[in-house]
Amino acid sequence: RGQRRKPYLIITSLLTFVSYLYLGTFSHDYYTTLAPLVLANIGLGFTDVLCDGLVVEKSTKENVGKLQNLCWASKFGAILIVSVLGGYMNERLGILEGADPMSYLSGIKTMLYVTSVLPLITLFQVLMLDEDRVKKEGKVMNFVKVWGHAAWKWLCKPAFKRSFLGFLGALTFIFLWRMTPTAGSAMTYFVINERGFNDAYLGFAGSISTAGTLLGAVIYGKWVDKLPIRKVFFWTILIGSAFSLLNLFIIYDWEPVTFLGITFHY
Repeated sequence: RGQRRKPYLIITSLLTFVSYLYLGTFSHDYYTTLAPLVLANIGLGFTDVLCDGLVVEKSTKENVGKLQNLCWASKFGAILIVSVLGGYMNERLGILEGADPMSYLSGIKTMLYVTSVLPLITLFQVLMLDEDRVKKEGKVMNFVKVWGHAAWKWLCKPAFKRSFLGFLGALTFIFLWRMTPTAGSAMTYFVINERGFNDAYLGFAGSISTAGTLLGAVIYGKWVDKLPIRKVFFWTILIGSAFSLLNLFIIYDWEPVTFLGITFHY
C-alpha cells in the first residue's frame, strides 16, 4: 500500500500466471481460449510498461544508455533461448504436423503449463523489489500535483517557447514514422503459401533475427554508445532501409546470383 508500481506488478504477474494455467487446464473452445489469451496479454502489457517505468525512474544521464541496452539485450536473449527451447520441446512433445491428436493436445497443454511458470519468476523478483512509499494523500491529487508541476515546468522552458514549431515537426515525424505500413502478417502468409517455407524454417529464421538483434545490443553497449546519437540514428536508419530491400529477393523470382564463388538462389 502506498507504492506506485509494486502492487500492480504483483497483480499483473498473477493475472498472466492464472490465464496461462487456465488455458492449459480448462480451455476447450473459442471463447474459453480467447478470454484467457486476452487477459494474459493484458497482464504482459501492463508488466512491460511498469518495468519500463522502473527503468526510467532508476536512470540517470550517466547510465540511461547502459540500462536501456541491458533491457534490450535481456529481452532478445530471452527470446532466443525460448525459440531454441520451444523448438526442442515441440519435437520432444510431439507438437508437429501429422502427430497423433492426443499426443498433440497433451504437448500443447504441457507447453502452456511451462509458460505459466514464467510469470512467477517476475513475481518472485517483484516481491524482492524495494520501492519507496508515496506520501499519504489522495492518489488523484498526488498525480495532478506531480505531473501537473512537471508539465508546467516543461512548458515554461525558454527552449520550448522558442521551438514550438520544431516540437510539432518532431511530433509529426514520430507519428508518421510509427504509422509507416509494413508487410507484417501478410509477408508471413506469402512466404508460407507462395514460397513454400515451413514452420521450422521460419522459426530458424526468427532465431537468426533475434540473435542479430542481441548482437546489435551488445555492439551498441560496447562501442556505439560512445558515439554522437545523431550519427547513430542517421546510419542506423540508412543501413536498415538498405537491408529491408532484401525482401524484394523473396517477393520476386529473380535469377540466382553468384557472389565470391557462392550461388544464392531465391
